[in-house]
Amino acid sequence: MKIALLNDQLNAGGAEKVLVNMANLLHHKGVQVIVVLFMSPSQLDAQLHPSIPVHYLHRKSKWHLGAMLALRKLVHDCDIVHIHSRYNLRYFMVARYLTGIFSCKVVFHEHLPGYESLDRFTRFLLRQVDAYIAVLQPICTWAANNNIVRREKIFFLPNVVNPPEVAISRDQFTPKKILLTANFRAVKNHRFAIEIMRALGNGYTLDLLGTIEEHQYFLQLQSFIQQKDLGHRVRIIQGVTNIYDILHQYHFALHTATKETGPLVLLEYMHAGLPFLTYNTGDVAEKIQGSIPEMVVHSFEVKEWVQRVEQVILHPKRMKHAVQQCTKLIADNYSETVYGDKLEKIYAFAVQRK
Repeated sequence: MKIALLNDQLNAGGAEKVLVNMANLLHHKGVQVIVVLFMSPSQLDAQLHPSIPVHYLHRKSKWHLGAMLALRKLVHDCDIVHIHSRYNLRYFMVARYLTGIFSCKVVFHEHLPGYESLDRFTRFLLRQVDAYIAVLQPICTWAANNNIVRREKIFFLPNVVNPPEVAISRDQFTPKKILLTANFRAVKNHRFAIEIMRALGNGYTLDLLGTIEEHQYFLQLQSFIQQKDLGHRVRIIQGVTNIYDILHQYHFALHTATKETGPLVLLEYMHAGLPFLTYNTGDVAEKIQGSIPEMVVHSFEVKEWVQRVEQVILHPKRMKHAVQQCTKLIADNYSETVYGDKLEKIYAFAVQRK
């Protein structure tokens, strides 16, 4: 079986990380896989295994016929094209009908609910796919109940991340050094993490790791840091593509986003043995709540977060227990083996469809 994974670019984002992890996993399982990107090289490309062929279409516009013909040539002998994000599905399906890309089956990967924004054209295209993957169970329910996709074609596949290639030592972390990993947009709630850091007292520092998605929000955040004279305690870091390279430095992490689907970064923290606190949002946080409830906070009260840091993160026995539970949670729910087996079953289903 030959699989083509499609996206526009591999910028630093959740859907893009999923594609990278998926490509590497399939390659390690011996599946023939190629990656086709509609635009040009970007940040996460280097994380793909060097043996995986990566093709860039350098699309000049949505109607760039040359890119569409190149796409057809690249995927004509593939059994499956696996497409991430709705705007990429729209592009591929237009190219499919204009250039006759009908030899391969189409698997679509839904990363965000976006219930309100589903226009008639996208709804029509979703009816044409051979398999529909959702990263959250509520999306599966919504798609089935609203006849977006036929029920038998809907699959729930929680996200996973690649574990670090080498085990990460936690022996030499810097005390009171906190990490928040989230791209710079309002829903990620960086200011609240800063308030937690301030409330914890002197000596605590906070690194904000991410890329700029909402420029005005980023400027406002910078202004807030300057106004509060926190430049010596809050550091903004961009350009890190392999988070495992830096996680050994930190005492613990915070995740303060008000809304999530994953988030994948919590899985990376668990793989690295890095303790953290997260707000109760997203599929991963729900799983954590069931196994390690002390790591999940249900409010945006600074006092409650500070108390949780003092009661869990700074308590050696409780922290050790929480990290051990994280390791078990990863093995039971987010292992690459389980994910790979589920993915291959979805592909087999799509290929068998007439």
